[in-house]
Amino acid sequence: MRTARSMSFEPELIEQLVAGRDARAVFERDGMLDKLRLALTERFARAPASTLAEEDADGLDDVAESIARFQVRFPDLGDRIISLHAQGYSLADIQRRASMLIGQTVPPAAISALIEDVRRDALDWRSRALEPSYPIVVFERMRLKWRDATTVQNKVCHFALGFQSHGPKEVLGVWFENGNEKEFWSGVLEDLRQRGVNDVLYFLGSSAHLAAAQAQKFPSALVVAHIGDYVRQSLELATTKDRSALAKALRAIHGACNVNAAEESLTRFIQGPFGQKYAAIGPIWQRHWSEFASYFEVPLQVRCVMASTYAADALRRGYKRSLRGHGHMTSAEDATALMYLAVRDSLRKWKRPQREWHAAKTQLAILFPERFVAG
Repeated sequence: MRTARSMSFEPELIEQLVAGRDARAVFERDGMLDKLRLALTERFARAPASTLAEEDADGLDDVAESIARFQVRFPDLGDRIISLHAQGYSLADIQRRASMLIGQTVPPAAISALIEDVRRDALDWRSRALEPSYPIVVFERMRLKWRDATTVQNKVCHFALGFQSHGPKEVLGVWFENGNEKEFWSGVLEDLRQRGVNDVLYFLGSSAHLAAAQAQKFPSALVVAHIGDYVRQSLELATTKDRSALAKALRAIHGACNVNAAEESLTRFIQGPFGQKYAAIGPIWQRHWSEFASYFEVPLQVRCVMASTYAADALRRGYKRSLRGHGHMTSAEDATALMYLAVRDSLRKWKRPQREWHAAKTQLAILFPERFVAG
């Protein structure tokens, strides 16, 4: 097999292939070379299973050698394969597309090895050491379909966005609810402590059990209602063309200087055009108004950072795209690997702090002179 692969083309065969053709007809897009590559790919894709088994029977050393060889010749091939996996393509589809891309058969074992490496990296990422202090930690949640034996159920996935002291954000981890919400939140905060987090200034979340767990694990932290959850619920009730203007109208509520001004803004909103057109939005805020007291006690400059949902929404969209392709999740390892891929893509855009962070860190340094250190 190796001897056959290393053999060069016979001169007579090359002459037959290029006879009557110029270089442009051979090398241009959709030219003879591209058509030959496609024909050979389809030919080897139809190879008998026994042939593929013989190629994959060389062991892990040959798989590693194949991966290294492909990576040298096609540096982005591994990223393309992982991208196809994240989109939900099956192993056979990934092999077909990757083989068509490079013009030669990619062994299924090499693809499986790359996917397994991602799973291991995801588990390492989930248990990695964290910074000792985070000024703000925001808990986000989303639902995903989970198949357990013969039943399918909705399971809630939580992930945490941590603001570093110099501004950039990072995803601290991903956790899946186990039915007991009180025990779940205690386990989440204990996980953060075991991974090196000693101090948090603000926790943002919408669960009542978060405050109880915080009192035990991080007694000096403050729990604030996650205003972004209510903004997101409100926007989902509106049509796409109205969402931008609606978000601006809601900003007058959660961006007010104090709770009294915010209550007046809420009354004007309910009586205004958006409040009349979308009558279900006002009651959402009225039902949870008592929870917002702690939020309006935070300085406005810090609240501007807390209210931003751009990073969480971008991460949620990327994760949902992967989940749609894969359908039902069957294990926490697979779900964590997909989140890891979504986070890895988002980290390229999170290297700089958001625009409002400079004013926010000034206020944090005034409020917490002994606990907050900028930079």
